[in-house]
Amino acid sequence: MSENNTIVIADDEAHILRVLELKLSSAGFTCVKAGNGLQAWDQIVRTRPALVISDYQMPEMTGLELAEKMYQENELRGTPIILLTARGFSLTPDDLAQTNIQYRVSKPFSPRELLALVQEILMGAVK
Repeated sequence: MSENNTIVIADDEAHILRVLELKLSSAGFTCVKAGNGLQAWDQIVRTRPALVISDYQMPEMTGLELAEKMYQENELRGTPIILLTARGFSLTPDDLAQTNIQYRVSKPFSPRELLALVQEILMGAVK
């Protein structure tokens, strides 16, 4: 694992934050939680995480707006983002053009599969 193993998890649903924190921290990641988009932005600026997992629909700032804001900052532009969305929700290529959203994962999701995706993004394919 690289030096920076911090992941910011942003979701307004407490149970999703809990489940992801348990799964990721048990795999050795340091998790920083945020309950809305503005809290997530503050945590991202403060911690400079290796990766961000963000819900799309959040109070204060959506996950897409958060990703766009990160993309506008040179130091954050390359930070990979996994966007959690409601099933059936889609993003257009224009939506993604000014972000570093690498994957969109539909809710409900498998925490085990999400962990594998995080490991793939941050450490290459885990064998």
